[in-house]
Amino acid sequence: MIFIGGAGGLADAARAIRQRQRDLNRRIELSNQRRRLRKLNREPVGDYEPERAEFHCAFLCGACDFFLPPRDDDNTMPACACPSCGESEWIDLGLEPAAGRIRDMEAEARMQAPPHIKRAVLFTSLSFFILVFSVCVLGEFFAPDYFSPSLVEGGIFFSLVGGVLLVPLLYYVAPRPLSVLWLKRQTRLPHRWHVPLPLPAPHAAPEKTLAEMSAQPLGETITAPVSGRECIAYEICVLFDTPGDARPAEWVLQEQGGVALTLNGELELQPGSYYLESPVEPIDTPGLSLNGSISAAPSARYKAFKRFLRQRALFITDGDFHVYEACILPGDSVDVEAFEGPMYVLRHTNAPERGDLPRLPRPLFPGH
Repeated sequence: MIFIGGAGGLADAARAIRQRQRDLNRRIELSNQRRRLRKLNREPVGDYEPERAEFHCAFLCGACDFFLPPRDDDNTMPACACPSCGESEWIDLGLEPAAGRIRDMEAEARMQAPPHIKRAVLFTSLSFFILVFSVCVLGEFFAPDYFSPSLVEGGIFFSLVGGVLLVPLLYYVAPRPLSVLWLKRQTRLPHRWHVPLPLPAPHAAPEKTLAEMSAQPLGETITAPVSGRECIAYEICVLFDTPGDARPAEWVLQEQGGVALTLNGELELQPGSYYLESPVEPIDTPGLSLNGSISAAPSARYKAFKRFLRQRALFITDGDFHVYEACILPGDSVDVEAFEGPMYVLRHTNAPERGDLPRLPRPLFPGH
């Protein structure tokens, strides 16, 4: 029993260390984003007026990737602080230079393996050849009966040639496939995200749980941006992949929207007071993919989806986009968890599992 308790304590300590390391990496990444943000927000020189998109676009927080959805009636720079991290440095994604720089930085990041994987490959390969060299040299002196001259000479030759030729080759070739395998096992936050805030703290216990509540809108419904379904609340998630890069398919967008609703005619929830956590399902979007060629007359759905992505500084020609959606329709049965705030988390009753999709967690922000 003492052994089991000690093993459990070590496992908890290891998890705590990994969590602190993830938090540290996140802070470093946020700091790097802030430095890049200062470059994006430089004032234009002289009378130069930067080119803008033909439609209103979102405003992206350079510190935590939270964004304010585009509004058709107003395109002025937000004066408020980011509700996620508290920073006040917004990037106007309608500016073509800003959107283009973000696009270039993200494309460059996708083509490069994480630095710690490069260091691991270099350290492991060097250690292996140094170990072979050391064993051969020490074996010749301390165990000559087991190490013949030919074996020693062959081991030394292999370690020297491998150290000179194979280590640089492995450092150049191995990190990319290894980074794809490693990142597939990680929980990666979306590149752009907009959900109601503040979210419940991770592992927080709900104050109250309600099961099988019938959802109805208090007024008009809302239209899901991509599928066009009339619903009470929606979540749009976009999975992006570029063949041949150093990253697996990753979430580039998580966006939620909703209207005021009532549950069983008893509990009323206002927009921004609830978070939809039902698993997203793929949307059948015929005509959205160009299938490798540009159509002379793209469909209206393709044009609408292209605009939807561009408003969030995503470009449809950069790779393969796969859209997933979850919607609460009028009359749907949902389970509700009430947290301090108040903030409510809604899930469809008996919702299916997410399946083989990459894990999409609740967004984390510096306050948590």
